[in-house]
Amino acid sequence: MSQLPANVAVYVGGEVVLGVQAAVGDGGTLTFQWYMADGASGGAFRPVAGAVGRDFVPDTSTVGINRYRVVITNTNNAGRIDGERVSRTTSRVVTVTVNAPPAIITVTEADLSANLSAGLSADLPFATQIYLADFALDFDLNEVNTHRIVAVDEHGKVAGGTFDTQTGIFTLETETAGIFTITYVETLIRLTLNLSSNIIYDLAGNVNAVVMDVLPMVTEGRTLLPLRFTAYALGASIDWTPSTDTTPLTVFITLNGETLAIPIGILTPELVALGMDTPATLANGRTMIPLRFVGEFFGAIVKWDEEAQTITVVMG
Repeated sequence: MSQLPANVAVYVGGEVVLGVQAAVGDGGTLTFQWYMADGASGGAFRPVAGAVGRDFVPDTSTVGINRYRVVITNTNNAGRIDGERVSRTTSRVVTVTVNAPPAIITVTEADLSANLSAGLSADLPFATQIYLADFALDFDLNEVNTHRIVAVDEHGKVAGGTFDTQTGIFTLETETAGIFTITYVETLIRLTLNLSSNIIYDLAGNVNAVVMDVLPMVTEGRTLLPLRFTAYALGASIDWTPSTDTTPLTVFITLNGETLAIPIGILTPELVALGMDTPATLANGRTMIPLRFVGEFFGAIVKWDEEAQTITVVMG
């Protein structure tokens, strides 16, 4: 008889096949009965109903550890006058560990086209949800600021997402295919601003509330915020060059080694190529900049909630 492996690990729902090779040389007949015991140690073995073949597929529908072994019986009546001839052997024990899968969301190009198939706008992001308690996490949901729970892509870039503490569901909206891992980012910034308010809050608790001295303004469907307060909330530094007879007043925003130059009142071809469609402007003595463009330039996820009239900016 060839022995079972020492142990096997699998995610919930994964397939495990246990099997043995056995043969006899006396013309007998082999029968098999599989047994299981709960836990990694201790506990009595009990027969598994219906598990009477050479191969056995244990249940992996729930997280846990179980032990298995098989008893092989050789029955040979040939040449015996006084009844049947029976011998038995027992395999060694194999431990099967069923783990919760990692919290990973895979979004394919086919998923992204689902909106079109459903007759929805191609501009809408693909949305998917998972119940986090079903997955193995590298953090304790009960011990962390849940606003710091976020999806990151294969390159470690923050991809956004929100966790609902009431339902336990994490929702990711994305316009990009890829493999996303749900994790906890200690330094995450999750800024939120209502258009009727002059206060920027960081739900993740890494930036103090920012009280602006002017309200946001909306120009051609774009939300503009005062530069100084926006830069502070994002953790960026700012610099200026004054206007001349040939060059406009220009602001320089620097974050994580990248610098964005924005002339006031002008849309340069370079900025248009980057996706800027609303110029920065001066209003009430404040330089107002388009939040979405600036945030996304520096890698932030910017979301607009039409119903709540609220903007959310997520940065890792």
